[in-house]
Amino acid sequence: MTHKILHPARVLKMLMILAMCLSFLLLCNHSAKAKTVYEISDEASTVTVETYTDSVDEVLTEAGVDLSATDFVEADATEDTVQLSITHAQYATVVCDGATVTARISDGDTVGTLLEKLNITLGEDDIISHDPSSAVSAGDTVTIHRVTVTYYTEEVTTPYDSTTICDSTLARGTTTVLQAGVDGKTVYTYEQKSIDGGEPVTTLVQTDTYDMQTEIVAYGTRVHFQAPTGLSQSSNYITNIDDQTNTITLASGATYHLSRTVSCSCTAYTASAGAKTASGRTAQVGVVAVDTSVFPMGTKLLIQSSDGSFLYGVAVAGDTGSAVKGYTIDLYFNTLSECYSFGRRTCTVYVLS
Repeated sequence: MTHKILHPARVLKMLMILAMCLSFLLLCNHSAKAKTVYEISDEASTVTVETYTDSVDEVLTEAGVDLSATDFVEADATEDTVQLSITHAQYATVVCDGATVTARISDGDTVGTLLEKLNITLGEDDIISHDPSSAVSAGDTVTIHRVTVTYYTEEVTTPYDSTTICDSTLARGTTTVLQAGVDGKTVYTYEQKSIDGGEPVTTLVQTDTYDMQTEIVAYGTRVHFQAPTGLSQSSNYITNIDDQTNTITLASGATYHLSRTVSCSCTAYTASAGAKTASGRTAQVGVVAVDTSVFPMGTKLLIQSSDGSFLYGVAVAGDTGSAVKGYTIDLYFNTLSECYSFGRRTCTVYVLS
């Protein structure tokens, strides 16, 4: 088989004819299809483009619109126009718990909504840079500081005072508490606040004071004596002895200061009517003989037997005697028979002043 070789000039001519045919076909195709009108709009402006292409990307390219990776396009076609709406995504940032997080926001979002999207919960004492109810805008940075608050108390105690009062109806040597004592105290409450795990700051936030209550103790002074026998020279017996105030009270109501109480050996003596004692006093019941080195002349004494059966009563040291030495007292009786009846007895002697 024989192959015919074409001349180069002839080949070029054939290619030119082919290109003209293709151009004619394309022109015929475009003449058959009308251009599409695209209205491209975003929040700021609207651009209209007429083009033959159906590709959105190509339309946007022809319109000179650059999209970011976060933008998105919505298409809505009518009879004459295709509307392309571009929404530019908006973001806000939250700084919390050592991390920085960015989230997409929508119109009407608040700071609280943004935190919900990020599953961030505010603590009661946390500090936030924006009001949670305020609107959030693109580019906003919301900062949250985590706050840890603890409390502790310190107590300062004031021991209660105690006071005593006399109770003449209570037996001598016994006591009863009329009011319990309560310590006073001051309670200081401190707050320790730490921000984002930092060094805590301590602040005194409250002081509570509780008053002290004084203890009140009643002590008894009432004494009990046996009924005096017929030999007793007085019926003015002792009713109360107050060991705190050193006072002694008699049935008559008379009260004396009690200097001391001693035990003495007591004897009895008598004298003729009108006889004078060493002090110049008339010898009579109530004037007793003493050793003046123990009981100075004029000392007032209350004398009764130690068993309580005999009460001589209030007397004065007004006489002396050769046999009266030391803690010995000679009691005056009106009759010799009384002196014999009394004999010698151990007596309790209250030195009065």
